[in-house]
Amino acid sequence: FVHQNNYYPWPVALEPGTHTWKVRAHRTDGAVGAYTSLQSFTIDTAATGRNTNFTASQELSARVGVYAYDDVIVVSGTTLNFTGNYTTYTLPVHNGKGVVLIAKSLTVQSNANISAVGKGYAATYGPGVGIYGTGNRAAGYGGLGAIQDGGGSATYGSFLLPYDLGSGVEYAGGGAVTLLVADTVNVSGSIDATARNPSSNDAGSGGSIYIDANNVIGTGAIISTGGYSSGNGARGGGGGRISVHYRSSYGFSGSVTAVGGTSYTSTIPNGA
Repeated sequence: FVHQNNYYPWPVALEPGTHTWKVRAHRTDGAVGAYTSLQSFTIDTAATGRNTNFTASQELSARVGVYAYDDVIVVSGTTLNFTGNYTTYTLPVHNGKGVVLIAKSLTVQSNANISAVGKGYAATYGPGVGIYGTGNRAAGYGGLGAIQDGGGSATYGSFLLPYDLGSGVEYAGGGAVTLLVADTVNVSGSIDATARNPSSNDAGSGGSIYIDANNVIGTGAIISTGGYSSGNGARGGGGGRISVHYRSSYGFSGSVTAVGGTSYTSTIPNGA
């Protein structure tokens, strides 16, 4: 599988314990290099199951980072929260990360939610941060935050393999959701990495949603929008990034939205 711009062998199953991600180069003529170890990660026994139904709202933390299951169902009425984590937060070096969920299959039932809303970089943090309190720009990520009076917020990250957290201004940006699924992802509810709303000052940017699966189906919503602003003169945050990769079939008929947030008045541009 692919994660953070690197290629990895697809896992049939990952047991609790410590694992190592490795990468090797593939040339266009078909030649391949030797594997190079990148980093180790640990799957927490307490956070890992086989066939798992999430029937009560709970949180998966990026401090653990990777959760591996067989068949996963997020049951109607349940919210599964993905919480981000970071220690550095400016360009060019920033290490914000969200939760990676590896599964055989994943179903998000109607009226169920995988949420990373407001789980990105905190207020005034992140590589796309705006200037809080000066009234001239909101945060960017996939698109620019709304700007006025000069300056500009930054865009960053990969549109093909998004894994970054959204940046914050008054409130936090959106978090990061990575779903690596061997068979089918069914989104009949929602997957949401929107920035925290509302913002009475300039808003944060949306986060990341990356899905890699054999089949993608459902009628729900996949969302990573910038925060909207409710204060006089405040500006909407830039949209996040969504990338959906499928290997066999794509039958998802719901909505996919990664637009910028709305600014308070029509005389100020919205986030991109």
